[in-house]
This record gives sequence, C-alpha cells and structure tokens, in this order.
Amino acid sequence: MFHHNEIDNIKQYFKENGYVVITNVINEKEIENTINEICNHPALLGDYGFNLKDPTTWDKPHIVEYGFVDVNQGHSQGHSQNELEYAWYNRQNENVVSSFQNILGTDEIVVNEDRFGIMRPTKVNSKWKTLDTWLHWDKNPWVYPDFSTVQGLITLTDHTENSGGFCCIPKFHLKLREWAENNLDYKNKNLNETNPIVDFPKDDPACKDVKKILAPAGSLIIWDSGLPHCNYPNNGYDFRIAQYITFQRKDSINDHLLGVLKQSYLESHIADKHFLNNIISSVGKKILNFDEFEKLYPITEKDIEAYKEYKEGCQLEIEEKFTEAIKHYSRAEKLSDLVGQVYL
Repeated sequence: MFHHNEIDNIKQYFKENGYVVITNVINEKEIENTINEICNHPALLGDYGFNLKDPTTWDKPHIVEYGFVDVNQGHSQGHSQNELEYAWYNRQNENVVSSFQNILGTDEIVVNEDRFGIMRPTKVNSKWKTLDTWLHWDKNPWVYPDFSTVQGLITLTDHTENSGGFCCIPKFHLKLREWAENNLDYKNKNLNETNPIVDFPKDDPACKDVKKILAPAGSLIIWDSGLPHCNYPNNGYDFRIAQYITFQRKDSINDHLLGVLKQSYLESHIADKHFLNNIISSVGKKILNFDEFEKLYPITEKDIEAYKEYKEGCQLEIEEKFTEAIKHYSRAEKLSDLVGQVYL
C-alpha cells in the first residue's frame, strides 16, 4: 500500500504487479457522504427503504443480488448519473485523478461513469453470498494483449479477508500476450464477439495464484485490465461497499465512451444545469471532455428543441404510442446532429 504522494513507488509496483493500492484518497466524511448517497438517492437504493442499520431492510434491494448497484437499474429507471453528487466529487477528487494520470502516463484522461458495489453480510443471511469466483477480463486479450486500459475502485468500507472484495492474479499482465498466443483454441470456442467480458479458464494453472487485495476504507485500487480478476464473496458480519471508478487515456477513447460523455454534456447543458453549475469543478469538466465539446458542439436553440422532441418521444414510447414517438424522434434527428448522434 502506498500514499498517493509516493508516485515513483506506485508506478513501479503497478508495473511489476499489475495492480496497486493507494491509501487515503478520500477522507471519512467523503466516505460517509458517498455511502449515504448510495443508500438514499432514488437513482440507486433510495426507493427501496434500504437502511444499513436495519437488517429487516437488507432483503429489499434485489438488485444487489450479485454485489452491484447501478443507475437505471430496478426502481431507478429514468435517472441519470448526473443526478449524483458525492460520487462525482470522488471522480473529480484530485488524489483520484492524479493517481490515474500517473498510472496512465498522461494528464489527458477521461472518466467513465461506473457502478457501485455492495455485498451484504452473509453471516446474517447465507443466501446473500455472491459467486465464489468468476475470473474474467473486461477486454479481449487476443485483440489487446498489451497494456491498454486500467480499472479501479474506491473502498468505502474496509476490504478484509471476510468482507468480500477485489481479487486478481498479480503479474499476469506480463505474460498476457504469450498466454493469448498459446490459447487460440480457447478463443475460438469461448469468445463472444458481442460481449466485451472474456471468462478466464477455470482449469488454468494460474487460478491457484489468485490473491485477495485487502485495503482500508478510503483507498483506491487500480488494476491493469490485463489481469484476470473478480470479486471474492462476503463471509462476515459487515458490509462491503465500493465505488467503481475508471479512467482512460483521451487518445484511446472508444465510440461507446465518447457517446456516454456526449450524453452527459447534452444533459448537463440542457436538462439539468445544477450538475454543471454546482457539482462539476474545472477538473470535472476536463475529465468529462466538456471543455472540448463546448468548442466542437456549442449548444444551440435547435439542440434544445431537438432534446425536448427526443424526451417527448421517450414518454410516448413508454405509453406504447410508438407511431407518435417515431415522429418526435425523427424531428429531433433532423433538428440536431448532436442529439441524433447521442440518442438516435
């Protein structure tokens, strides 16, 4: 484990092991605020009556069955990441951003909206136990056998032997290319071109090298996407809570993430200016690519009108008035190339 100021040690450890734990990136108050937001915001668990202090409520949020919570999941349909406050304070936290910049080797990085992790205490109810193992990659090792992307999470509770949490096969990134070349048969049998997640073979000898990555609350864990990784299950009396957080180099941004960033730009400049004016800092605008979008896509009256047409179409589609909805979508697309790119 390293303090975020130990830049050289962090980079060297990451290079050798493929992961690193950076402590004290957020403080106790920031941890408390983030946990409260996850539990109480209607975009996440707020509509479930979920209360960390009341075990009778822990069965209600069925969306945490697999240990994850996401916006637009379950009861939270129709919400946006831009409605969150403390999650965004963490994403634009200077300690967090600089840590990813150091690992990725550039100041020009962009943030990817990500989900949250909650594991319920299985000593209270064994039915809440998640999978023992599901080692995988979130990238195709045959297409990207070398260093390309990283992933991360902020620990909002202590990650201990029994809490559940992140585990991986350290150093595997160093032999990923060799492994990919030697396992072409596995690629041909198991690779799903439409699914970016690739399962790691359960009978691979490297499975014996899986390591639980322990960390105190307030830490940032960053790992090379070349490491087979997963979560290990909770086996205790306490919750495991985390905020997943991912950055990419701006020069390697893919079409999906570009679309997510453009959507955030549109919504914050048209639908919800509270996010733009009260939550996002100058650092936040940079990691969301807003500075560049404002030059490339200055918001016009036609964009605003097109966005309204699109939202009206969405409501009509919910009401199953599909013919009318299509008319609104068509008008939106004609009015604004940007709205068309993002939504249609």
